[in-house]
Amino acid sequence: MKIRPPKKSTPQGSALLTVLVIMGILTIAIGGAGYGFLYVAQQQPNMVRKTSNLMHARTIAEAGANIAYAMLSTNFALKDTPSAFPATSYRGGVYDVSISSISTTSAILTSVGMYNASTSTVAMDVQNFTTNAPGNLPAATGAYANGVLSGGAMAWSGNSVVDVGSGTVQSNTKLTISGNGGINGNAASSGQIKLTGNATIQGNSTAPSYSLSGNAAIAGTKTTASVAPVTVPSIDLTPYYNAALANGQVYNTSQSYSGNYTLNPVGGILWVNGNLSFGGNGTINGCIIATGDITMSGNVTQSKYGNYPGLASQNGSITLSGNVSNHGLLYAKTGNVMVSGNVDFTGSMIAAGTYTVSGNFSAFVYENSTPVAPGGAVVNNVGISGWRQ
Repeated sequence: MKIRPPKKSTPQGSALLTVLVIMGILTIAIGGAGYGFLYVAQQQPNMVRKTSNLMHARTIAEAGANIAYAMLSTNFALKDTPSAFPATSYRGGVYDVSISSISTTSAILTSVGMYNASTSTVAMDVQNFTTNAPGNLPAATGAYANGVLSGGAMAWSGNSVVDVGSGTVQSNTKLTISGNGGINGNAASSGQIKLTGNATIQGNSTAPSYSLSGNAAIAGTKTTASVAPVTVPSIDLTPYYNAALANGQVYNTSQSYSGNYTLNPVGGILWVNGNLSFGGNGTINGCIIATGDITMSGNVTQSKYGNYPGLASQNGSITLSGNVSNHGLLYAKTGNVMVSGNVDFTGSMIAAGTYTVSGNFSAFVYENSTPVAPGGAVVNNVGISGWRQ
């Protein structure tokens, strides 16, 4: 019996086996990949939808931010009025804007856009760069060449002495000085000049008629002649209001200050729609304007800002009493001016109505106070100082 040895494997057989193994592996791999591709294909519409919603929400958030920014550019004071920025429907979604006030000139604007289930947020720092600095001082003419001008009667009593320097004192109706009152300078009246007691005018005077009694005296030339009334200027206060509004310095109710305080209004102007009173111990650096009455008493020092008026009342009267120091134009556009107590004043006073003085002027020095408005029309300069997200 013949025994055959086993056949050796051939290259063809090994190759076949290798091919079969590779095909098996590929079959498994392709099957798994196919499942993965199928899953991705099934999820792709959801992914596209979410991306689209998010982009839409971002667009809505940016639109809300742009609208709010435009509002602040027109009126920066709105940063303190949350009701001005309600949630608002926009292109199928909603934007909700909130303003966080950092200071009188800066805020953080945040806008959240919502579309379907997606939200996106835009946040930025907003800065008010408006300065509204007044221009150069022109020469004093007309009413501004007077230390004191009143459209109505003018009455001085007590120990008030006015050093008008190169200015004058004029009443368009009648000038009466009594007690120890006096004017160091020139005086004029479109009506009568009446002096009683120890009243004096240490300068020249002009009026249609005079009445002097007691120790009253006029040191300079006394001229009897008609005197043309000086037009009380009707200052357009709108530029001052716009400037105050742009800087968030407009108050829509009457204001009262007492105790210890210092006021430095941004842009130099504080505007009050209503009456305004100052008492206590106060320091004020800027132009103060009220639509109603202005009352200043106690120990208050007010300094002018640039060439803006110091104190101005649009429709009311101005009263100074106590130990008060003022600098700049004091202007009652339609009302009266009353001064009592120890008042230290530098500038000029103009009252459309009557002008009444009692008590003491510790000092009154005329200074050209021709007002220079905030650059005519106010140009707001609100900008984005930084992005948060």
